[in-house]
Amino acid sequence: HIGVPLTLLSTPLDAEFLVIEMGANHIGEIDYLCKIANPDYGIITNIGKAHLEGFGSPEGVFIGKTELYRHVITFGKGLFVNADDSLLMSATNNSIVCSYGSAKADVFGEVVNLNPFLDVFCKVNNHEMLIKTNLFGSYNSSNVLAAVAIGYYFGIPLDDINSAISSYLPNNNRSQTIKSKNNNHIILDAYNANPSSMKLALQDFAKDSLQDKLVIIGSMLEMGKYSKDEHLAILNLLKDLKIDKVLLFGKEFYECKSQFSEFYFFIDQQDIVDFLVKSNFSNLYIIIKGSRGVALEKLVDYL
Repeated sequence: HIGVPLTLLSTPLDAEFLVIEMGANHIGEIDYLCKIANPDYGIITNIGKAHLEGFGSPEGVFIGKTELYRHVITFGKGLFVNADDSLLMSATNNSIVCSYGSAKADVFGEVVNLNPFLDVFCKVNNHEMLIKTNLFGSYNSSNVLAAVAIGYYFGIPLDDINSAISSYLPNNNRSQTIKSKNNNHIILDAYNANPSSMKLALQDFAKDSLQDKLVIIGSMLEMGKYSKDEHLAILNLLKDLKIDKVLLFGKEFYECKSQFSEFYFFIDQQDIVDFLVKSNFSNLYIIIKGSRGVALEKLVDYL
């Protein structure tokens, strides 16, 4: 309610494009922001189990996020859509200006490498290219293809698109890669977390061939009545993945401590800091992920 109007008001008068992220955690908020911003085009990157407490249910998340689609369908010019996402495709009402994902999409792509970073083979209008990124995880492939699709639709040369994506270095705690003073290779993805993103990140991390791994994850907030089940599901996933060392932070995980004696649980951040200092971990491959309110990026200095 504040960020979108401030963004609009601070936009230079000679700007040709304005890209606005519309955040929401309740039904009706995206619709409200659309009436303020009046977007010509819309893209929803995915619909995961985020902000379940406010939206009420996964169905509520779908209804709330697709308010953007409905506004653009009525007043705008069209949608950019992941053709592999049947849930999103079901809400497009034939208003797609450019699709991406599968072989039938306008922009096709597939993952060809994940070690250590994501490489995507991409085909656009009979033009093929390999995009080598600095991004972690196969789940970022759809983000790469979304960027290609939007650039292609607006006439950006494909070589320029490839160069821009390849040179992008993640920061702001979003899939950020850090080589620490202890020679640890850290994937810092502590900007936010929900069950969908947490599951994908852990699965990709477990697949990587690099050895001696450490997982540090924090509570997933705003889960409401789904909180206990979703945190238990992540713990069971970690058990199945058989990762070497697992540290869990936050009361939501701590409440499940008795069922998972093989993991380390912490409810106070100073306790986990003390543990890291005492352990003096080195030469490890580490992922750090948690909700914004948990602020796990503070742990990097101790690794």
